[in-house]
Amino acid sequence: TEENGIIVSYIHGGGKIAVVVCARTDVVNDAIREALHNVAMQGSRADDFAALHGATTGLAAQNGAAAACEAAQVTLPGESIAQGLAALRMGRAICENIRKTLMLLFACHLLEMLLLTGAVLSGAAPPLNVRLLLWLNLPFLGALALAMGLAPGGAEVMRRPPYAGAFLPPARLVPLTLMAILGAAIALVLFFNCHITSGPDALPLARGVISGFVALAAIILATTIRHVCHERLLARRWIVALAVCLGLQGLVLYTGLARFFQVAAPSLSQLAMLAAGALAFAAPFLLRHRPAKNGHRTKEQIFSP
Repeated sequence: TEENGIIVSYIHGGGKIAVVVCARTDVVNDAIREALHNVAMQGSRADDFAALHGATTGLAAQNGAAAACEAAQVTLPGESIAQGLAALRMGRAICENIRKTLMLLFACHLLEMLLLTGAVLSGAAPPLNVRLLLWLNLPFLGALALAMGLAPGGAEVMRRPPYAGAFLPPARLVPLTLMAILGAAIALVLFFNCHITSGPDALPLARGVISGFVALAAIILATTIRHVCHERLLARRWIVALAVCLGLQGLVLYTGLARFFQVAAPSLSQLAMLAAGALAFAAPFLLRHRPAKNGHRTKEQIFSP
């Protein structure tokens, strides 16, 4: 409706969000009394100060009054409220990228810790030496984390309700912990198998196989997290990041860098064993995240960790 030349518009959706454009304080209070969860208001005049302060989210134009910009939570470069929605999407995408990166780092570091702990408790040599640990955690994992952190956000970033509670709730940490335990167990099996059956050069060869498995496990974890967040798995930036990471790992195993890292290149049979271990690690993800029969994702799949 139009009241005294002031356009007031409400948007009623599933989340009960009201958008009040250039409204008075009483209009904002009326929207709050209607039991709407969020009230966003856009105003740029000095007399919009109280309404901007009373709204859940106040939007003010950059060229508006100083009092309005001071009271608003978001200052827009222009006067269109669509810029506020774009800012909201960008904020959600940044928050989601940080969460994805932390999930990836948590799972990969836990896998490495469990792997090293299991090998030490069994009396074997460390499967990863210091140089390999630095390589996997800085250049390799850093490149994956950077690719995930620069993603524009999944298709569902504006369809999901805002996250509430802990930044990394147990519902997300428990599946990652289980995947890390599974990965560490598979890595230990591969390590002991190479260490026993490969003769005098067993340790460098076993470390080469384990470093390759940890690299593949990190890629599988990153791909799983991206899939859960409904990001395109065949995005050009992601494919380039995977190619760079695999190429860097290949340089470590099949060039002169192998002597520096004290590893040996796996043979074809060992590469097949490595691929089987990676497939076993990815099996729970492949079985759990099958699409629904009607072609649409279920609610549990959308909000699944």
